[in-house]
Amino acid sequence: MGRDRAAATGTECGLKGSRTRSLCAVPLMFRAGDRGTVMSRGPTTLKHMSDLLWTVSDLHLGHQRVAETRGFSDTGDHDRVVLDGLRAVPDGSVLLCLGDISVRKDAYALGRLAELKAEKNLTMWLIPGNHDRIHPMFGPESVAEWTPLYREIFDVIALDLQVRIGRWQVLMTHLPRASGKDAVPDPHQTPQPARWAGREGFDCTVHGHSHSPVPVRRKHVNLSLEATGMAPVSPERLEELVTQAVRFRG
Repeated sequence: MGRDRAAATGTECGLKGSRTRSLCAVPLMFRAGDRGTVMSRGPTTLKHMSDLLWTVSDLHLGHQRVAETRGFSDTGDHDRVVLDGLRAVPDGSVLLCLGDISVRKDAYALGRLAELKAEKNLTMWLIPGNHDRIHPMFGPESVAEWTPLYREIFDVIALDLQVRIGRWQVLMTHLPRASGKDAVPDPHQTPQPARWAGREGFDCTVHGHSHSPVPVRRKHVNLSLEATGMAPVSPERLEELVTQAVRFRG
């Protein structure tokens, strides 16, 4: 990252094909096509939810163990199903991934996503997960090594997004909320990634990471592929899930 590092506190990120604009001011954020790495501090805010924004989490392309837990004998069949689900996204849409494109096979996963992006004319956004080697938890050397490759595919990379979905203020992140009275117990949490997950002041947290088949809990929406029928979620469906989570009384 070195001398090309630049500070930004109010970068506007336009969604292709939409009038929606976003105000980005993030702990760590990269924009494809920028000169160097754009970094700043503060939250990431989308002023409005675009009707072109589809959301998915936990692709785990090329990951044998997750393929088996999802009922596939090998990663080839698993990856075909995952990518076919992504192909159902309308051409020209924005596809937001809430992390974990793979596990130790980042280059392979990025290659498959590059093909999909070109085929569907997509804009791709990423909130890095704990298995994505661009995440700060891997350390500065890993981030510096993988940033150029990730930026070839993802137009925006941010640690979280704050959005308004319908009437609700929503945090979109990889990890479930790790603190507060509505925290979701997560056996996968460790103190290090938990530091990135603690946020307060939202009606709902939309996340992945858990691989639970349950999509809705109190103030939480889980978009791991296990909870979404192995397919991305449309903006209309996401609003329905968020409303259910906010009103959840179980």
